[in-house]
Amino acid sequence: LGDERLVESVVEALHAATDPAVPNVALIVTDEPPRSREAAIESMAKAVQASRARCYAIMPGGDASQPGVCADAVTAIIEGSGGVVFPMPRPLSLSRADM
Repeated sequence: LGDERLVESVVEALHAATDPAVPNVALIVTDEPPRSREAAIESMAKAVQASRARCYAIMPGGDASQPGVCADAVTAIIEGSGGVVFPMPRPLSLSRADM
C-alpha cells in the first residue's frame, strides 16, 4: 500500500507544459519522501528540462532530519530548474489544554 508515484507524476504533468511561449511553474507538494528507480529519476530530469518550468517542491527529504531514498536527486533536478525545495513542516502536536 501507499505506492507514492511522485517522480512519475511530475514527468506526466510536465509533458503537458511544453509551450515555449508560456513561462511555466510547477509546484510539487507531497507528504512522502521520493522513492523511485534511477530510470524514473532520469525521466524526471528530462521532463523538467524539456518543459523549461521552474519547479518548487514541499516534501520530506528537504533536510537531513527527513532523508529520502532519492531526495538528493529530486532536489538537484528542482534546483537545476531555478526552483527550491522546502522541507515538509512537521505536524504540530496539540495537547488537550490547547483545545
